[in-house]
Amino acid sequence: MADVLVNPIYFELGWSILSTICLTNVLFGILVVGITSFTQVASVPIITSVAGAIANGLCFFAFYDYENRYSTTSKAAASAVADIAWMVQEAGLSFYSFMILQRVLRNVQWRIFMSLFWTMIVGIVGIRVAIAVTRIRLILSGTEELQGLVNHLHIGYFVLIALLECLSAYFLLTIFAGARRTSLQAAIKTNLFQYLMRSTEIRLALLAVLGTMRAVTYSFQASAQSATNIASQLDRFAYTLECMFPIMMFIDILASKLVRTEHETSSRSRGLGPRSQGRQFTVTRKDEHGEHVIEERIIEEGSSASTDIGLENMNPARIGISKTVEFKVYQD
Repeated sequence: MADVLVNPIYFELGWSILSTICLTNVLFGILVVGITSFTQVASVPIITSVAGAIANGLCFFAFYDYENRYSTTSKAAASAVADIAWMVQEAGLSFYSFMILQRVLRNVQWRIFMSLFWTMIVGIVGIRVAIAVTRIRLILSGTEELQGLVNHLHIGYFVLIALLECLSAYFLLTIFAGARRTSLQAAIKTNLFQYLMRSTEIRLALLAVLGTMRAVTYSFQASAQSATNIASQLDRFAYTLECMFPIMMFIDILASKLVRTEHETSSRSRGLGPRSQGRQFTVTRKDEHGEHVIEERIIEEGSSASTDIGLENMNPARIGISKTVEFKVYQD
């Protein structure tokens, strides 16, 4: 007698573990917000984790109903919602860099970045919608004939995600490198800028590698949402790393907060009072005709003693140099 397929137990599958990881990330996010404060940057890993939890749960509902307990229409609808949620999770990670660049880019750089960023986002959304529609047709037909098309669409989808993160990383590294050079010239601490550059490089390396890896491995997917060969298992491994990626973002937020707090404490310990508005530099030049005094103060409007920039309130418009020039002329 032929074997009869039965529905697997949810928590015996990898999708339940991935969904649990995402739910745990949401809990971590709430804790991080409680320790620091709720910001746009902190909302990115929370929202992407919620989307991941929803997508992984619906994946089980849509693709593991071997006993046909649910209608085909319900499973097709669950598949479509899962695809949209996966898009929010995977493409949403790039908005972490977007939130930072929104505060530091200006004029031509901002317009160029915005044009390229949203062009890629539109491409990602378009491909993901095509994937969702194709999967609906696949479920309704009850065959695997369209799986090859789904695989090819995923290649373009993941390549665009990798390129999107590379675009954000280029502008981030350019801005932070310039800020670091300016800080050295103005005698401002550079530890925060060095940290931001390192963390950006790590995010670039990991997300770009994951995007490229998934573009390659998904092309060998044999059946819908099932790890049936080595390539699909590697794809599942890469996706697991994506689900855990918000943890790196939480560490990034906490670490930047810690670095900034250490800088503020260090500044106060060197005699900078809490009401100080920046560092002051005075240059005096004298000759037989008079005296030329130049006074420069590096300031951050509306800030405390620290001359450092936090990840949550980075805004170059608030950073400036106040210069006072005084001439004294001697007459015989």
